[in-house]
Amino acid sequence: MRVEILPNGQYILNGQYVTLTDIQNAIQNANQTSKINDFIIEADENTLEKYVVALMDVAKQNGIQNILIATRMKR
Repeated sequence: MRVEILPNGQYILNGQYVTLTDIQNAIQNANQTSKINDFIIEADENTLEKYVVALMDVAKQNGIQNILIATRMKR
C-alpha cells in the first residue's frame, strides 16, 4: 500500500484524497483479505513531519511492520 502526503498535509491513496480514518479503514479492509507487507509513505521534501508521523502511527496501530518512507525533491 502506498500513500502520498502533500506539503499541506493532505493524504492521497489510490489517486483520491483521503483522511487518516479512511486510510485506517483501507488498511483494515486490505488486511482481511491478505496481510499488507509493505506500507510506503511518499512525501514531498517540504511536508511537515507531523503528517508523516500521524500516518506512521495509523499504520503501526493496524499491525503494519514494514514502513518505507520515500521523499520527492523539487525538480
